[in-house]
Amino acid sequence: MSSPKANYDAYVQDVRSKKLAEMQQVVPRVREIYDSGTPFFTKEAIRKVIQQIDDIETGQPGVISVIGIDGNIVQLRVKTGEIDSDIEPGVEMTYLKAHLDYWTVDHLTVINDPLSFRAKFAYLPLRIAYITEYRNSITKTPIPMVPLLPLEEVQENFEQKRAEWEASKQCDELKSVLGSIAAEIPPIQKIVAFACSSMTWDDAGSHRSAVQHAFILTIRDFLAKRGSAREFNINCYAQDPLYTTVDKQVLQKAGITILDDPRGFLEIDGTTAVFSQAPDIPVRQITADITKPAMMIWNKVVDQIEPPPQAQGNIAARSIGVWADPVSPRLHKMVKDYVEIPFLRDSVNFCEDTCIYIRKTGYSNVDDVDDELVAGASTLHSSS
Repeated sequence: MSSPKANYDAYVQDVRSKKLAEMQQVVPRVREIYDSGTPFFTKEAIRKVIQQIDDIETGQPGVISVIGIDGNIVQLRVKTGEIDSDIEPGVEMTYLKAHLDYWTVDHLTVINDPLSFRAKFAYLPLRIAYITEYRNSITKTPIPMVPLLPLEEVQENFEQKRAEWEASKQCDELKSVLGSIAAEIPPIQKIVAFACSSMTWDDAGSHRSAVQHAFILTIRDFLAKRGSAREFNINCYAQDPLYTTVDKQVLQKAGITILDDPRGFLEIDGTTAVFSQAPDIPVRQITADITKPAMMIWNKVVDQIEPPPQAQGNIAARSIGVWADPVSPRLHKMVKDYVEIPFLRDSVNFCEDTCIYIRKTGYSNVDDVDDELVAGASTLHSSS
């Protein structure tokens, strides 16, 4: 007679085999849809989903409808306001606010753990994730995951880091690079930044975050001074679910407007400079589906690496390194229309593989300009 464990193991293996068979049917179809040119991320689709979430009464659960890339409608439950009390004694978790969870073609087609596969979601690039909060289950007092700095200290730190950045060799070299290609940069009317993190955390990461936000202002000020009347008033936006109320106050004062996910993507167009640093969402693929911005400053577009073994169906695992913001054939195709310029060697405040991408549209002689720009930028880069 089989033991209960043996029976359970046999059951699990049977379920795994059936789900694997389902996945093997879905994956080629997802690839076929992608290869046909169907965009996985569009402003219209993003706008429709977030509008439904916004329409649900604040703090109340509800149901929204999302159209998959196969054309079928799937209903998703919004858990905003719900509480998970099974965390640990005296601690509960509440779902504060819903935002979007983005699944690229890679995320939808990796076969690793069939048990996590749900056929209902197989064709959904847009799903729901949450900003959550841990709190005392009796007093309802929030329990921060890391110590948070007060407004006055964050303001002081930001101003100090901004001053240090603007006086740095790296900032001077950035201005030199931009100055050497200023005439070739398409008109820019706004800057949209992703994943610059919070300046309120009481750790080294807050200093890195402050410099990255100061960098946004440097780009803004440079563009505003280069002579185009349309660029005198460049709007700056930043999106990161880690922003706190204090971040919003400090950045708003500096001229950077905080946007909740996914509204940063709704601002991207052909007159935008996009800036991101190792985001845990696929900023590059979403951007490539939406438009061709005037400029991108983000991680270098390289050949795809293999995903981590635990990536399929696991939100945390899908946020590991570049697998969270993977490349794709469309992204590779898009950057062919851009000049790639090496970024500064500043691994303390920026990702080592950061590059500047300038859209070629409007160049009088693309090939000649490409060689000149890259050669000049490389010289500055190698001297840093």
